[in-house]
Amino acid sequence: EGVEAGDVSIDVIHLVFSAFGFVQKIATFEKAAGFQALIQFSDVGTASAAREALDGRSIPKYLLPEHVNHCHLR
Repeated sequence: EGVEAGDVSIDVIHLVFSAFGFVQKIATFEKAAGFQALIQFSDVGTASAAREALDGRSIPKYLLPEHVNHCHLR
């Protein structure tokens, strides 16, 4: 939440999510609800841990472009 397509790079998404394990695939797209990204891990446990740890948190401001104030993960 809080960003448009192109505001958050694939590299930033990879950096944030790879802290939990090997990221196999990242897919980004626009929907009516806004910018979305799907992150695929190598196993369910890693995916669950990442979801639990990151849900409701924000990507650190220093990783975002200057014009973006926040990027809440859901």
